[in-house]
Amino acid sequence: MGCAVFHVCRRGRRRRQKHCCAAFTWLQLETFGTLKGWLAGYSFRTLFNIVAMNRASFPRSFFVLTALVMAAASQASQAACRVQSLPEGWAADAVRWEGACQGEKADGLGILKELQGTSVKRMFLGRASQGEMLLGVIEEPNQGFIAGHFQHGKVLATDERWPAISGFEEAAKAASESADRFDAAGNKASAKFYRDKAVLLRQQMD
Repeated sequence: MGCAVFHVCRRGRRRRQKHCCAAFTWLQLETFGTLKGWLAGYSFRTLFNIVAMNRASFPRSFFVLTALVMAAASQASQAACRVQSLPEGWAADAVRWEGACQGEKADGLGILKELQGTSVKRMFLGRASQGEMLLGVIEEPNQGFIAGHFQHGKVLATDERWPAISGFEEAAKAASESADRFDAAGNKASAKFYRDKAVLLRQQMD
């Protein structure tokens, strides 16, 4: 089999490289362990460029295994990344953070979900800092939104309106960022769900 040629953009420079002239064959790559090790040497953007520019030369099984490996890596990362102080009544063994992390702590924009089986029971959308909910919105079905600054899992009481506005703004950013991740993964339905969610959250600021 000939070597597939692709272009990779790194630090503003285009480089022409050959990726299959090493001691790998497609048969070897079609084992989960070997593929996982091979993928580990590339960033997500690099892998995307490889696949996008060489779709015809990649066997279908490669796409399937690539998706499995990247999904497993993402789930492992999310499982290790945690929010320490949960809202009252949330089950610690049923929560999952999907977003930015620093070490093993949620840090940055993201969505904290409490799951009930395979369904989302309720969620926090917004920003965390060093494993603590900082600014955003809790959405509970049939109960509306709780928006503002958070401390130890509880929204800080205030008579001013700007903390709630800031909370909705951060929540909308988190929803949009989640939509972008689902778009990149090819999950158009979930991407649309979170884009619609971002619109709804921004409407609360009017």
